[in-house]
Amino acid sequence: MRRRWGADASPIILLSKVGRPGLLSTLAREILIPQAVAEEIRQAPPDDPARVWLDAKGKEFVEPTGPVAEEVAAWDLGYGEGRVLSFGLRHEGWTVLVDDEAARRCGEGLDVPVIGTLGLLVVAKREGALEEVRPVIKALRRAGLHVSSAVVERVLRMAEEE
Repeated sequence: MRRRWGADASPIILLSKVGRPGLLSTLAREILIPQAVAEEIRQAPPDDPARVWLDAKGKEFVEPTGPVAEEVAAWDLGYGEGRVLSFGLRHEGWTVLVDDEAARRCGEGLDVPVIGTLGLLVVAKREGALEEVRPVIKALRRAGLHVSSAVVERVLRMAEEE
């Protein structure tokens, strides 16, 4: 397993809400959570699942990443997205784990590899870390993931759960 992921807040929050934050470390050899992303997550109440995970197992992955790159700043993204994409831009071999559509377009436009929470689920199934993607997607939608039915169907086809 050679994956190295820089993670934004949304995938961490969503995976934590459905009890699956461990997929991050199961599927990647290295994980980086920018300090800016950790700060966003820590704004939640102390009993928030993402904050609980971050303050326990996730804290080992938190690092400062420096300023937002000029190329990324032009996209006017959120605080965490800008930092994680800048990290991905500056560090070859890292994939940025981000759900925000504008952030994903930015990454693609700057040739920064990106994957979203749903893509992570497909990888997890292919590697045997999940038996089924469908129930996790349902739980993620109940937890606040806003995604179209067309995207869900595409992901289920990728996971061979049509």
